[in-house]
Amino acid sequence: MESVNIKCISVTELNNIIKSTVNSLQNVIPMVLGEVSSAKMSGDNFYFTLKDDSSSMSMACFSLNRVGFVNSVTYHNGQQVRTKYIPKVGDKVIVQGKPDVYAKTGNLSFIVTNIFPHGDGDMHQKLAALKEKLEKLGYFSPEHKKIIPKFPFSVGVVTSRTGAVIKDICETIRAVNNVIEITVVDALVQGQYAVDSLCSALRAADNQHFDVIILARGGGSVEDLMPFNDEKLALEIFNLKTPIISAIGHASDMPICNFVADVYAETPTAAAKLIAFNVHELKLSLASDLEISYDRIKKTLTDIMTKTVLKVTQTAQLCNDKLGFQQSKIKEKLLNSYEWVLAYTQHSQSLLENLKTQLIENDPNTTLKRGYFRIERDKKPVASISELEIGQTISLYGHDGCVDSEVKKIILNSNQ
Repeated sequence: MESVNIKCISVTELNNIIKSTVNSLQNVIPMVLGEVSSAKMSGDNFYFTLKDDSSSMSMACFSLNRVGFVNSVTYHNGQQVRTKYIPKVGDKVIVQGKPDVYAKTGNLSFIVTNIFPHGDGDMHQKLAALKEKLEKLGYFSPEHKKIIPKFPFSVGVVTSRTGAVIKDICETIRAVNNVIEITVVDALVQGQYAVDSLCSALRAADNQHFDVIILARGGGSVEDLMPFNDEKLALEIFNLKTPIISAIGHASDMPICNFVADVYAETPTAAAKLIAFNVHELKLSLASDLEISYDRIKKTLTDIMTKTVLKVTQTAQLCNDKLGFQQSKIKEKLLNSYEWVLAYTQHSQSLLENLKTQLIENDPNTTLKRGYFRIERDKKPVASISELEIGQTISLYGHDGCVDSEVKKIILNSNQ
C-alpha cells in the first residue's frame, strides 16, 4: 500500500497555538463580573472560581502578598487610601486581568491583576433574607430550644451512611463510652434531593424516640451545604420533639439549620464529644442522687417521729392533769408509739441500704469483673449464638478493655 504523508503537529505545538490565540485576545477582553463560588490560598497564591447563572471560570492571582492583590480605594483626610481586598465565597466581584493557557496541560484560566467588590452575591442575599424571615418567626429564639440530656443513652445520627462523618462520631463516642446506643438514619447530604431525604430521615429519627439526634455532615463548598440552608429543612428541625444537635461542615460554616437546632457544634466530632458522657461520672451522679434521697427521707421520718412524740407527750400531760388515774396507760401508749416510729424508721433505712446494694450489683461493669464478656457485632449487642456466622468479626468487651475476634467455629446446644 502506498504510504500517505499526513501533516501532524505535536500536543505541545497545539497548546502553544491555543496559548498564542488566547494571548492575542488579552487587549479586547473587558472587566468580568461574577460571583465567587470557591476560594483557597496555596502558599502565596490565591485561587478561586468565578461563576454566573450558566458558566464558570478558574481564576488565579500569583504572589498575592508581593504584588498587593486587589485594592479598593477609600479616602481619608482628602487622600486616597488603597486597601487590600480578598474576596470570600458568595461575594459578587468585578475582576481585571487576562486569560492564559498553561501550555503544559492546555488548561485555560484567568490571571487576575485586580478585583473590586460588587456587593454580596445573589445567593448570599437570598440566604440573608431567609435568615431574617426565620428569625422574625421565632425559629432561632432561646425559649424554643430543648435541653440536651446530660446522660443520653440512645442517639440517632442523621447523615450519609457511607460518609466518613459517622465513623468519626462513633470512634469519638466509643473512646470514652460503650453504653450509648448509636443508630444511623441514612440520608442524602448534598444534591437536589438532599432536602427531602434529610426531612424524611429527621421524621423517622423523631419517631424512634432517641434521647438526642445529631444532624451531621463534613465540610464542603457553599453549593454542597445549600440543603442545610433550606426553609423546608429549618421547619422540620423546628418541629422536632427530640432535642437535636446540628454539626454541619467546619467552624467557619454556619448554615441556617445551625441556628434552628437546639445546640450547634462546630464539627461532627465536637457534637460526639458533647454527648459522650463519662460512665464513671454517671455512677457518681446516681450515687449522689441516692444519697440525697436517703438523707431527705431520713430527715422526714425523724421530723415525723419528733412531732409525734411531742404531741403524745403534750396529750399525756393534759390527760395526766385531768385524769391522774389513767397516767400509766397513757405512758404505755406513748412508749408504744415511740417504738413504732423508731421501728418504721429503721425499716425504711434498711430498704434504702438494699437499694444502694442492688444499684452496685446491677452495674454492668460488676458483672464483667466476674469474668463475663459482652459480645457486639457491628456495634450491636449479640444475644444469641444463632445471630453469628463463621468468618464474622466480633468484639468482646470486658471490664478492662475490648478484643476483636473472628468466628472460626459455631457449636449450638443440642436442645436448640
